[in-house]
Amino acid sequence: MFGALRIQGNKFVDENNYPVQLKGMSLYWSQWSTPFYNANTLKYLVSNIKSSIIRAAMGVQQDMDGYLDGESTRIQAVRSSYDCRRCCYCQSHVCHH
Repeated sequence: MFGALRIQGNKFVDENNYPVQLKGMSLYWSQWSTPFYNANTLKYLVSNIKSSIIRAAMGVQQDMDGYLDGESTRIQAVRSSYDCRRCCYCQSHVCHH
């Protein structure tokens, strides 16, 4: 896609120093949308929605099936969303404060 990205001034630039615009969406918190945390979903978003970035959101709240209730399950859900990392950029936000 763009290769390694970096910040130059106030813009993202690709490996050839050309400005890029990332477009995409955020998956809902992992504990409530685990079935969508997979390579097929990401490939669909890249091919049909034309996403170049996808945020994998890991919910952490205890007593809501988040990270604090099932660490390995939540980590596996987010990791499986990275199976498609070659076709888009994935960003993960681990906890909300």
